[in-house]
Amino acid sequence: MAAAKVHPQKPRVACGAGTDHVALADLRDADAILAAYETQASAI
Repeated sequence: MAAAKVHPQKPRVACGAGTDHVALADLRDADAILAAYETQASAI
């Protein structure tokens, strides 16, 4: 963030949560999908 604030082009920094870190076969129900999002959201 500090580097973005002083960068001459004023880049934007964004973050989000997804399920791309989990194999599709492991996303078999709503609980698994929710757990995947929670894992990434905890890092944001």
